[in-house]
Amino acid sequence: NLQQPNISHSAPDGQFVVGSQGPVITRGHSFTIICSTESQYPGGSFHLFRGSSITRSESAVNHSSSFSFPEADYSHEGTYSCVYEVSVSSRSFRSSPSKLLLITIT
Repeated sequence: NLQQPNISHSAPDGQFVVGSQGPVITRGHSFTIICSTESQYPGGSFHLFRGSSITRSESAVNHSSSFSFPEADYSHEGTYSCVYEVSVSSRSFRSSPSKLLLITIT
């Protein structure tokens, strides 16, 4: 069984506040969603979901992946989660989804 991954965010230029539901990011500024796990397996990849759809996939580096959004726009609003996937002996395994991260753009 793969561990549930963690999801977090950063806003390098500081243009966000933490609202009651999650981060509120100023439109036009950058932000990053970080997925990480304490997997016992090397490699693998993370899938970033918004709602029930995969929006992006990235290879895991040191058990984490960063998904960058250079310019926040209203289209980036939503509830995000991460799923970790790894192949072991030609079989593919997926973790359960991370907790939800609600991103609001203002």
